[in-house]
Amino acid sequence: MRKIAILITFIFFGITSFAQQANDLYDKNFNIGLDVYSNFWMKLPDKVEQKGLNMGYSVYGMYNRMLKKSPLSVAGGVGISSISLSSNSVIHDALADVITFDTIASGIDYDRSKVTFTYLDFPIELRYKTPKQFRLAIGIKIGFRLDNHSKYKGERLDDSGVKETIKEKDILNTEKIFVTSTLRAGYKKINLVFNYSLSRVFQLERGPEMHPFSIGFTFMPF
Repeated sequence: MRKIAILITFIFFGITSFAQQANDLYDKNFNIGLDVYSNFWMKLPDKVEQKGLNMGYSVYGMYNRMLKKSPLSVAGGVGISSISLSSNSVIHDALADVITFDTIASGIDYDRSKVTFTYLDFPIELRYKTPKQFRLAIGIKIGFRLDNHSKYKGERLDDSGVKETIKEKDILNTEKIFVTSTLRAGYKKINLVFNYSLSRVFQLERGPEMHPFSIGFTFMPF
């Protein structure tokens, strides 16, 4: 996951540097955006509680098509996004036929227990922009699963007191396609963003029904 984040950072700043040198027409038609948000999870398993801010991100490039003499436009593009859940639980068996979460006993000292999901996104939006640069956009993005993994750092769950770090990749029974509705509003380069997932993270009857909504900020350098 760290390698993916580093790659995305280089891509984002590389595209931004290039685009800042583009002509005015190009800037009007092509946008680069970075969303940073906090995930709030719904329908978590019993006794599972999310911890901390559960940060996520999305970086994307979109081509904007104006609807003739109108403040409306349609935009579509490609991006990468990540959502995460930090909680008081661990996945019992990442390769099981049915994925379940076990809560961590209160006497266990741990620093982190986190599950992360990463997607290749294809967003489309209907946008409204006033002459004074107020922006409003509603849309949907279809994500294709790129990566999922869990990480636990703390004492072993057997009460031995031994510290360990456990990383597991390719958790079974996660949905290959993840659909999210999006809403963005703001002024000029900084917007508020709200995402609501229309899909479950895990396949039906193969894991928890959990799915997130997200609230955060969009940064659009141009």
